[in-house]
Amino acid sequence: MRGVNRTLGPVPAVLVMLFPYLMIHFDKPPLETCGALIAGVVLGVLSLRTGSTSGGAGLHIAVA
Repeated sequence: MRGVNRTLGPVPAVLVMLFPYLMIHFDKPPLETCGALIAGVVLGVLSLRTGSTSGGAGLHIAVA
């Protein structure tokens, strides 16, 4: 994600990350898939700000 961020900027980097994140939630109930959209943006921004995915992974595990 950092490579895309350096090349395209933070908003496109989060959108590029969000696409596969949503794809793995397509088989879930519709409300959960919509929630994954919001959660994906939050996790993407968290990853950009901290430079790590471990915080987002921990948050995802805690919620799931």
